[in-house]
Amino acid sequence: MRPLNVYFNYYKYILIYNLTFSTAIALVLGALSGALVFATLGLVVGFLVYNILHKNQYYFFYNLGITKRKLIIKATLINPFFSLLVLAVFIFMFH
Repeated sequence: MRPLNVYFNYYKYILIYNLTFSTAIALVLGALSGALVFATLGLVVGFLVYNILHKNQYYFFYNLGITKRKLIIKATLINPFFSLLVLAVFIFMFH
């Protein structure tokens, strides 16, 4: 596995939890709120849920020489690109 693929594999799980939480917020508070939550608070929720449900997976990343801190930083850097896409989709779906 290439290092970039490892980070995207981690982000994939964070994305699932983030989208679930953000979609629930969007249904209750509206599309713009859901997109803003996706870009900010949803990422934190994704990290927390991943830490609870997949805590042992961090050993896999550590064996590859990637610390938990590096994973979180890279996922935080990847998230703005997906945030723009999610904003467009939420506005299209909920307006």
